[in-house]
Amino acid sequence: MFEKELTSIPINVAIDMVAEAKAALTVKPVLLSARQVAIKLGISEREVRSRANSGRIPPADVRIGTSVRWRDAVLDRWIRACCPHYARWADLGFPEDDLDKRATMPI
Repeated sequence: MFEKELTSIPINVAIDMVAEAKAALTVKPVLLSARQVAIKLGISEREVRSRANSGRIPPADVRIGTSVRWRDAVLDRWIRACCPHYARWADLGFPEDDLDKRATMPI
């Protein structure tokens, strides 16, 4: 009976149902590792750390032992602001950023 029900669904409807199910199961991480930040920005992990230390990208928000993590929301807003030098962007009060202002943490 179940097979009969599936074959009666038009293919375009079935494809949309599968796409919606996949989207519902996709979980976007809140905190990103240096590797994930590197992939997001299209640079190496070493360059992520170098740029964060020099203030060219947002600093890591969370430190757990020796691991550091960046908040994805901060990176998204920084990217939407056209990736300004982070120190200058911070001096301007994080335009387009309604997240709490926080102290920068060197990596």
